[in-house]
Amino acid sequence: MKLEVDCSWNEGKNKAKQTICFNHTPEDLFRMPEEKIAEIQALSQNAPTDGPKALEAIHKLKKEFPKSLYAAIIYFQTLNFFEYTEEADALLKNLKKKYPNELLVKCSIANKLLKDNKIDEFFKFFSGLEVLIAAFPKRKEFFFEEALFFHDLWIHYYTRTGDEIQGEKHKKFNFMMLNTFQSAKVNEN
Repeated sequence: MKLEVDCSWNEGKNKAKQTICFNHTPEDLFRMPEEKIAEIQALSQNAPTDGPKALEAIHKLKKEFPKSLYAAIIYFQTLNFFEYTEEADALLKNLKKKYPNELLVKCSIANKLLKDNKIDEFFKFFSGLEVLIAAFPKRKEFFFEEALFFHDLWIHYYTRTGDEIQGEKHKKFNFMMLNTFQSAKVNEN
């Protein structure tokens, strides 16, 4: 299932259609079988309650699929969750070298900027472009987790800068994507 969204940036001067994919897993991002994708997603969701056991299982999957950027990002996020900061920073540095233009890597870098309270650097990092198609013009389709992550960053940015109106715009967009994702899951069954 896909969600086609008309979006604009630079105060409506530039308009484009971007597509958010819900049940498509781009091979260049995942590079692992569907069942392993589902496994790592479940491990990630259960990490807060399963603790180190989940982290160890995610690390094992990352090692099993070393070409999977998705597995590396999930591992990075889990390391951050458990506050293994040095290991997470080293992994991000490596991902930045290996995948400098990948959306999930850029979002991870931007998230670190926000975490480190580097608000102005965050804005400059995306050149102030808060629409996926504008920030990543070579792409027309985005996996929904990429879109959620990207817009979630802008929610945090606008929360910190006090611009509730802009923050609400991104919250509504994420809410719409999550509802569409739930509908896609229901329609699959």
